[in-house]
Amino acid sequence: MKKKILLFSLICFLSLAGYAYANFISNPGFEYYSSSGNFDNWTEGGSVLTNLDPQFVYEGNASAFLRIPGGSLYQSFVITEGSLLYYGAWFKIATDSFESNWDQIQISLQIDNLQWTTIGGSVGNILSASDFTWYASYQSYFSDWFLIANTIDVASVPMNANININAQNTDTELTKVFVDNAFALSVSVPEPASLILLGLSLLGLAGVRRLFKR
Repeated sequence: MKKKILLFSLICFLSLAGYAYANFISNPGFEYYSSSGNFDNWTEGGSVLTNLDPQFVYEGNASAFLRIPGGSLYQSFVITEGSLLYYGAWFKIATDSFESNWDQIQISLQIDNLQWTTIGGSVGNILSASDFTWYASYQSYFSDWFLIANTIDVASVPMNANININAQNTDTELTKVFVDNAFALSVSVPEPASLILLGLSLLGLAGVRRLFKR
């Protein structure tokens, strides 16, 4: 019975607390490309390659490899609904050295001309040496996949928006950046009346639980 109550609570929450719409980004997982580094629906800048090594794929069969010293991916999309825009992508780093290379990367995401969502001037403020594993067959350290994301008010961006994913480093090929599953989702924000209903629903559920305990 407790499971049924929790399920009902979850349904109430999802129905009242807003929800995300479909991904506005086309080819978000970089699965479709006409040649190496030439991804459908994306404009590439700098050095960008297609990666098919499963070790560097978050989901599906491919990911994008942003080659150092710099690579970028750019796409326009249309916002059709929602109050907030939730956007981001998943990243993975491979490096030969902790001492001088891995923490020099700058990874940034931007919607239009708004402030960049950036891992500082380096990745040191989100990853540490303990987040990497040594793979002898590659002679390199790999990080786990990590998410860089942000949420902004839809009213602050035009309906025809742009997403820009950028990675750069002053080093050469000693550190590699992979990106997969980019997204831009509009999210519906609940009105105050909906929040009140949510509170009443939770109070009611608490009362039901007390009845079952008796």
